[in-house]
Amino acid sequence: MNISSILITIIGIVIIIALYVMSKMGKNQLPKPDSSKLPDIVDDKGNLFTSVLDDIPATDGVLPATEKSYTTDENTPTSNTQGTAQIGKQQLILFISALNDESLDGNLIKQSLLDNGLIFGDKDIYHYRIESTSKQAPISLFRVANGIEPWTLTDHDLVDQKIIGLSLVMLLPTVIDAKDALKLFVQKAEAIAIQSNGVLKNQQQQTLTDVDKQEILAM
Repeated sequence: MNISSILITIIGIVIIIALYVMSKMGKNQLPKPDSSKLPDIVDDKGNLFTSVLDDIPATDGVLPATEKSYTTDENTPTSNTQGTAQIGKQQLILFISALNDESLDGNLIKQSLLDNGLIFGDKDIYHYRIESTSKQAPISLFRVANGIEPWTLTDHDLVDQKIIGLSLVMLLPTVIDAKDALKLFVQKAEAIAIQSNGVLKNQQQQTLTDVDKQEILAM
């Protein structure tokens, strides 16, 4: 083997090594996926709620939240005598699932959220924000999250994707009148469900009825 052949071989080896090192460095610089959970997407007892499908556990194995309500002592559970739409004194949750227990179109979901005034924000979910006289920045009146962990609704979760369902959460009391807040919450939830070709459901994973809506508005 002459000198020129040896040099060509060495140069080839160096190039291969350089390409390998550069590919490794490139992978290390890629952003890591956000695997954080949303610890505040829970019921009043601190249990995760998740699946929006009747009698079907979510893919994370967590079953739908059970019906509970609470007295002023947060550690003292009582039976719920105030209607199927209320899961606790300070938290109201509705679900949206697909017709015939199929999947929702992520593109439709995103468009419906934007059309109804929700903004992508904190914890990678969507918020309906209102002005507060006591705070400079608008606050979240209610939020919409994915139906299953990790709850996020990023473009990666929605665009050209299928979603099992959505969870809509509002905490009471709010900075505006309770009746106004509840009415707005139900109106927006119904609009999002219709535009997403979904079904609006109560806390017990049952289709929201007129009676349910009356109970919510009477809270």
